[in-house]
Amino acid sequence: MKLYHYTKCDIFIDKILRDKRLKFGDFKETNDPSEFIRYCSLAGSTLPHNKQELLSEQFFKEIFSYKALCFSMSNDKREGWQLPCMWAHYGNNHKDICIELDLDQLSKINIISGPIHYDDSYSISNFNFESGDSDEKKIVNDYIIENTEQLFFKKERDWEIEQEYRFISKSEEYLDITNAITAVYMGVRNLWNSERAKSLYKFLENKSIELYFLESKRENNGRYLNSYELYSYIDVRDRNIAIFEKLRNEKENRDIYNYLTRIYLGLI
Repeated sequence: MKLYHYTKCDIFIDKILRDKRLKFGDFKETNDPSEFIRYCSLAGSTLPHNKQELLSEQFFKEIFSYKALCFSMSNDKREGWQLPCMWAHYGNNHKDICIELDLDQLSKINIISGPIHYDDSYSISNFNFESGDSDEKKIVNDYIIENTEQLFFKKERDWEIEQEYRFISKSEEYLDITNAITAVYMGVRNLWNSERAKSLYKFLENKSIELYFLESKRENNGRYLNSYELYSYIDVRDRNIAIFEKLRNEKENRDIYNYLTRIYLGLI
């Protein structure tokens, strides 16, 4: 299974490729406010008031010690690299990139992972409290473990367009992605001979990572297709030979031409 992470081209070259890792983000900064509201609904517990305050305080302390790292995945309608909303919000308005990763190559140590389930209705059980319990931290930790699916992997249907797959961790700061990157997709607002394209060619030249350029698809009458089918990709192996000729004739692009030619001839 492939996962997709939208990011800035400079960050990919300067940090992600170099360090072979992705940084987890603060869980309380997730973009769905209903997740926070869901946690607040626990205040409706039937616990005695003094115990309720202690557990609520401990709950928020524990839940926000978790960190999240979010990806998109493919479904039967769209590929994970084919999401206009993600390109707009996280791909610098289609100017940056989306990286493809092999899920089987990603580290799972101290990590919970899975697809997000979208539902406008949800229910959360109250804390399982017995009168003899006095360890609020244990009560809360047990509760979080028992309700992992509801707490971390549920979002409202409005967010379905993200096709999210999420990694959750309490102890890890980074996700090891060594050998996991399989492809890079450049947004539709990138040019073949742009500086960032040249940089990517250079950095990917000796790596087993495919490079794709996206383009907007059009129907025969010239009208755009619907957003489900908006983007296609061009593999550098299949690009029209005229591109190679143009690059060859531009001295400053000679290195790019040589690289693309080796790909085209199957030497890479």
